[in-house]
Amino acid sequence: MEILWNAATIQIYKALDGQARLVGGCIRDYLCRHPIHDRDMATPLVPDVVEKKLQDAGIDFVSVGKAHGTITAKIGGQAYEITTLRKDDKTDGRHAVVTWTTSYKTDAMRRDFTVNAFSADIKNKIFDYTTGRSDLAQGLIRFIGDPEKRITEDYLRILRYFRFWSSISSLPIDTKVVALCAEHGDGLNQLSDDRLRDEMYRIIITPKAEEALTVMKKAGLLSNRILGISFSKKQKEELKKMPMQKVLKKLGFKI
Repeated sequence: MEILWNAATIQIYKALDGQARLVGGCIRDYLCRHPIHDRDMATPLVPDVVEKKLQDAGIDFVSVGKAHGTITAKIGGQAYEITTLRKDDKTDGRHAVVTWTTSYKTDAMRRDFTVNAFSADIKNKIFDYTTGRSDLAQGLIRFIGDPEKRITEDYLRILRYFRFWSSISSLPIDTKVVALCAEHGDGLNQLSDDRLRDEMYRIIITPKAEEALTVMKKAGLLSNRILGISFSKKQKEELKKMPMQKVLKKLGFKI
């Protein structure tokens, strides 16, 4: 089982004077005993202070996502996103207007699914403000709060639902959630090509991709735009190695 905190995140934790936790997918993967690919962090410190403390500690960083609270530290060739705890004041299905908070619980409640709302302190104590741990044990992918509200806050969550169901769930897909996703499927048109491409690729490489994509097709969620996605050179190379290529062509993808 992988360690949750690695040397780089401990270095960042110390630079931020201990005011940080690991959050989200890395904890989900840790609990599932899956490889951890990205270790994201959250902090009550505002972005300007995060930048100053990283600079004082000699840690390289980029501030591309600063407007939304994210500073990305670079250590050992790896990127570590550090995001100020926040709450959504306004959303339009694509972008959110946020304000900072000092509450990890408030930050957790703005996330998409219960299995993505964990945080963990330096002692590996895992905080679960929703039903995340129970849902994960059951293989249940559940939106936090009202599913329709969560979807209309960011339409990418439609695709993320299918990705996490295909990655984690041991249960039949929830037909009511599928119907809700289909009802709001036009919202996917608001998303950039890059976001659609990367999320669709993540679905394609999941264990139950064929089943997930077939359900999406029947629900009308594989629009001509999605089927015509231009994958990156690296993604295309990976897809060519996969038996899924035949399935993708059958479904109408332009691979």
